[in-house]
Amino acid sequence: MAKNNNGKWFAILVIVLFLSSTFSVFLYTSGNKEDTNTTTTTVTDPTTTIPISYTATLDGNILEVPTASSFRLMAYTNETDVDKLDLSLRDVNGVYNVAGSITLNKDTNKITANYIYIADIVGTSLDYNFLYGKINDNNSFIKGQTNLFPYAKVSYNSLVDFTNKDLNSKKQYDLGGNEIVVLVEPDTFVNDKISFSIAAQFKGDALANYGAFELQNLSAQPQAINSIYSSKFTNSFYAISFDGNIAKDKFKVLNDKNLDYNYEFSYSTTYLTIDKDANLSKYLTLLNGFSKDYNAKENSFVYGTIFVDTISYMDKNYDANRLVNTFLDYNKYIDLNSNLEYNLTAYLVRDKIVSVSANPIFDVNKVN
Repeated sequence: MAKNNNGKWFAILVIVLFLSSTFSVFLYTSGNKEDTNTTTTTVTDPTTTIPISYTATLDGNILEVPTASSFRLMAYTNETDVDKLDLSLRDVNGVYNVAGSITLNKDTNKITANYIYIADIVGTSLDYNFLYGKINDNNSFIKGQTNLFPYAKVSYNSLVDFTNKDLNSKKQYDLGGNEIVVLVEPDTFVNDKISFSIAAQFKGDALANYGAFELQNLSAQPQAINSIYSSKFTNSFYAISFDGNIAKDKFKVLNDKNLDYNYEFSYSTTYLTIDKDANLSKYLTLLNGFSKDYNAKENSFVYGTIFVDTISYMDKNYDANRLVNTFLDYNKYIDLNSNLEYNLTAYLVRDKIVSVSANPIFDVNKVN
């Protein structure tokens, strides 16, 4: 899904836009000493009239996204006419309302634009990719610096515990109902579980305003599962490794025998890869003295693949249907006609397998 993702910077902007600084409360002081010659004046608690910021972190489940075809746009621009920008978006097919504002871009060293344009966009059956494409084609915005986020309807527990760490203050407040509108990332889907923050302002115990935005998509976090799997190993190539850097010209003995191999040095290890149909024993015999001569530990492996169709975990089957790369110690190489058991580690995202790794778990007989 197309988007320019600058991380969670949008969450910071949301807070700035929603809330005033909590330090406003400290503008009130009782610096004037009490005048014993005058009547004592009763001072009103400023926290009952000045909005004080509170935040809360909750989990919830996505019910609808985007909800009511609504989005928030944040884009860099040099245009100063907000009405002109709003109108350019209202001209997009399916958009019927745009409420935009402009704030000064204080970090022009990173992005050479004078302003940041923030707009809430509401439409009818608006598709994210369609709308993002139209915005990206809009010459009023800096190319590659537009961020579009959908609003989602989220189920949650409406009895919320708010905190203000600066004031060491806590409030419990019932927002009512069991659904809330949350600003989320574009790759958020119905039935996802998310962690989100509510930024709110209170005047005393009265709620002045609030807004909510996603912190993390819990459903998009990879979940590791493990399983035992039996499969036939298909040899792809051999590899001999040496700890340390051994120059390629030191393997002249292999060249003299017209033996083919590929040379690679990576992460303080020297690798030789050899065709699967080659006689690895001949290579190992010719390189017999390398470990001692170069004080480098030698290891030999058989690299190949196994096919994994279904992985069973916790009484549930997950479709894998893929070839998985693995390797065996050459000294424990298997008969290619036999199956070998592997310890599989698979990662799930939204209950679907996205990656699988395999390691043999039992000793096997070396091929003659």
